[in-house]
Amino acid sequence: MINCTHFNFRFLFLAVMLFTGQLRVSAQSSDFRNWKNDPACIKWVDSVYNRLTLEERIGQFFMLAAYTEGKDLYNMDSVLQRVTDGKAGGVIFFKGLPEREVEWTNKIQDSAKVQCFVAIDGEWGLAMRLDSTISFPKQMTLGALGDNHLIYDMGREIGRQCRRMGINIDFAPVVDVNNNPNNPVINERSFGEDKYKVSLKALEYMNGLQDENVLACAKHFPGHGDVDKDSHLQLPSVMKSAGSIDSLEFYPFKIVFNNGVGSVMVAHLNVPALDPDSASVASLSHKIATGWLQDSLHFNGLVFSDALNMKGVSAAYKPGTVDSIAFMAGDDILVFSEDVNEGISKIKSAVDSGFITTPMLEARVKKVLAYKYNLGLNKHQHTEPVNLMKDINNAPAKLLRQKLFEQAVTIAANLDNKLPLRDWPYKKVASLSIGLSGASSFQHNINNFEEMDFFYEPLEKSEKAFDNLFETLATYDLVIIDLHGMSRQAAKDYNVTDAEKKFIETLSGRTKVVLVVFGNAYSLHNFDFMPWVLEAYEDNETSNLVAANALFGAEKISGRLPVTASKTFPAGTGTMVDTVYRLKLSSPEEEGIQTADLQRIDYVVQKGIEAKAYPGCQVLVAKDGKVIWNKSYGTPYYETTERVKPSYLYDLASITKVAATTLAVMKLYDQKKLSLDKTVGDYLTLPADATIKGLKLRDVLTHQAGLKAFFMFYKPTVDSNFNKYYRRVAEPNFSVQVADSLFIRNDYPDTMWNIIIHSPVDPHPKYVYSDNDFYIMQKIVEKLTGKKLDEYVNETFYKPMGLSRIGFKPLKRFKREFIMPEENDTIFRKQLVQGHVHDPGSAMYGEVAGHAGVFSNAFDLAALFQMLLNHGVYDGKRFLDSSTIALFTARQSKISRRGFGFDKPEPDVTKASPCYDGTPTVAFGHTGFTGTCVWSDPKNNLTFIFLSNRVYPNAENALLVKMGIRTDLQEIIYKALPK
Repeated sequence: MINCTHFNFRFLFLAVMLFTGQLRVSAQSSDFRNWKNDPACIKWVDSVYNRLTLEERIGQFFMLAAYTEGKDLYNMDSVLQRVTDGKAGGVIFFKGLPEREVEWTNKIQDSAKVQCFVAIDGEWGLAMRLDSTISFPKQMTLGALGDNHLIYDMGREIGRQCRRMGINIDFAPVVDVNNNPNNPVINERSFGEDKYKVSLKALEYMNGLQDENVLACAKHFPGHGDVDKDSHLQLPSVMKSAGSIDSLEFYPFKIVFNNGVGSVMVAHLNVPALDPDSASVASLSHKIATGWLQDSLHFNGLVFSDALNMKGVSAAYKPGTVDSIAFMAGDDILVFSEDVNEGISKIKSAVDSGFITTPMLEARVKKVLAYKYNLGLNKHQHTEPVNLMKDINNAPAKLLRQKLFEQAVTIAANLDNKLPLRDWPYKKVASLSIGLSGASSFQHNINNFEEMDFFYEPLEKSEKAFDNLFETLATYDLVIIDLHGMSRQAAKDYNVTDAEKKFIETLSGRTKVVLVVFGNAYSLHNFDFMPWVLEAYEDNETSNLVAANALFGAEKISGRLPVTASKTFPAGTGTMVDTVYRLKLSSPEEEGIQTADLQRIDYVVQKGIEAKAYPGCQVLVAKDGKVIWNKSYGTPYYETTERVKPSYLYDLASITKVAATTLAVMKLYDQKKLSLDKTVGDYLTLPADATIKGLKLRDVLTHQAGLKAFFMFYKPTVDSNFNKYYRRVAEPNFSVQVADSLFIRNDYPDTMWNIIIHSPVDPHPKYVYSDNDFYIMQKIVEKLTGKKLDEYVNETFYKPMGLSRIGFKPLKRFKREFIMPEENDTIFRKQLVQGHVHDPGSAMYGEVAGHAGVFSNAFDLAALFQMLLNHGVYDGKRFLDSSTIALFTARQSKISRRGFGFDKPEPDVTKASPCYDGTPTVAFGHTGFTGTCVWSDPKNNLTFIFLSNRVYPNAENALLVKMGIRTDLQEIIYKALPK
């Protein structure tokens, strides 16, 4: 991990090259300004100009605000009429639904004498204005990125979506340098406070848009980043010298101008250094919009006014009048005109009077028309409404959004490099979400990684409520606080209350507290006292997912603060984490798989539930170390409506053989404490008449040592013999718990072992799948390690891997309601089994047996098998040697498909296989009697897990196998893999 707080001077070198045109940071974007060198363009422009009346020519300068929704906002009928009458050259869509916008766009283009500009103010994509669309990160979030090429990709995707909507202009990027933390209007809309980084990132965004032939617009000239008023509400002033403005505010504009941005938007700002007239407004100032912008900086692209309904200008000028002033100042397109008729009339009067000469008007009209030509508006535009939402909200766009947030998340404070949270010395952990009415998405996500207690404090954030929480949370070893409900406004201190700050600071004085901020980076000034802070910038499903991955080491971290929040949190701060330690929560698309191709999983699982093959289950798919599908289905019981949760535990049954016993054997093999060619008698002290002494370990592990499949140990102990063997309450000689209120004699596990060691052994061994083999391997592990099997695997694997849900005897760690119910055992235990191992032999053996007893949810089991796919490494630690894993997971029998401990796909097509037929033979895993399976495939770095409680309420229910549900699910997964 690298702690980065200093400016990187390579930006200076890059910026110089960009300014001199020596470097293009992405693909060559469309240069809309070279239209005068295109004869076809000139010909079309001239022909259109000549057939327009004077009023229609002037109408080309007007861009109308269009609202397709809203009781008091809807205005599409009047917009359409003005377009039909030739009184508008473009529209800008605001609030509405995409389908309605496309419907009206087609009507507008059908009615227009000259095809219209269609614009959107979409700095973070269509979602800035249109409902039900993808919201990309805001520019402050993007300012934290190290990989600017992702911003180019975002620009292209936004451009593609715009084109699909019939939109040809996006008023983005914002190139303002936000060097005033109190800025109420730009703020998180800026890439940050560093002019070089702002320039580079703006270029990427611009190029992405224009490579999709969508006109980019650099805004807000001459620079809106150092103001403390909102121009939507009043006129702000920039009180800086011309030299300072030229050095800082102009800098990103110069860079994008020099590299082909097609348009610029002029702001409603009072800038005395650029125009000393005390009443001047940049958007209405000839000295600024023409003198500085076009003459001094040589910008010859399209010039847009900022919206003319904003109080920064509309408070001082009447509608129509403000339009004409803006036009004469040098603005080519008058955005959000509130009185088009009056504006056209005033501009026409200026032309008629000679104030605006005919050549001047002609040049400006032709420039507008040339831009229309370059945007393809020389041809009739029609936007296809069919599949619109599917095309816009596509999977690659969602994946890009995720990648952007992943690279932005920032470790802003990291005392002793404790973040990400890896080593887990905490016995008692709490998660507190502040600012929402219930549990946060972030909490749901981190619940995959560790077991903890969850709390939330709603929006009110009252001091009394915090006081009530304090004493409870102060007893925890670690508290993770995620902060929501934040504001973008410095004037509101980002909605961080005094009570909130006091509570967090006081709690951090009593116990360890990690703070995750889902809001503006400037808000960090409130938390200078915090030793561990993760800044997520925004609050949405994606940022909540990304922050969870980052906090627990499931994703690389490269974000740096784009702005200075305080001396403690200067711009550039960020701990870099270049290693992925754990399974990552992700989506199928990140692995090139379409979610739609996996959705049949839902159908197959639901079919099983409806047939009563099982009441509930969990399905997990992990690819390349990323969990791309992790869903729970159904209910714990048929008789309840309670939904199964991903954190619920299942009895893994015989998966225990590989998830515990075989792992332990592999570790001992690694350590050269165990040889597969030695015999049971080489490791265990056995009586002379023991039949198992000569069995080789390799034969035991492949189920071909000649032992019978199992013993029904419970049979001699029930019915008339019950009182001889059991008590309902634990007593000194009856303390081995078998089930609720059921304890067997302490010596009975010894009786079971005596039966096993004297088991008949077939002199001509063949493959017989046997639980007895793994009672034996358990004994060998315990003899060599000096520890009980459950203790050994927990200390050697589960705990150091950060796995809190997998293990034996779950009722010692979890409430009963978090464990899936199993059989209503009417023969042996005479009760519903829940939280105790289902297998009778394992239960009588103290609930820790080599063949059964481990419980887990899918995520922890997936992590265990990912370690095997990672050649023995997980969480940055080595657990097993790669050669050991290769040996044990390979086929090791000439008479069966088995590896050492592990089951394998059946290579003989004439025999039934536990896997889908297309599963590679290198795959390994196991199934469990309770309705479980896990299969990992090294060839595809793929893990598939199915956990169910199919034995509820009757273990004789065989529908899971008869319906072929597990293999059907595996087939769906394999067929969805990229070809």
